[in-house]
Amino acid sequence: MQQHFIYFLYSKSIDRFYIGKTYNLKNRLILHQEQHYKHSFTKSAKDWKIVF
Repeated sequence: MQQHFIYFLYSKSIDRFYIGKTYNLKNRLILHQEQHYKHSFTKSAKDWKIVF
């Protein structure tokens, strides 16, 4: 059984939070920071940090 994560990101530059879920937390954070998800809310910043 594969473990999954619910995560909270925060961007200081836009003062916003984002909640997501994934099976690979480290990789998912990299994808958000590189603005991989072009139609996602997270494309609006590159300074996302995991807060929870």
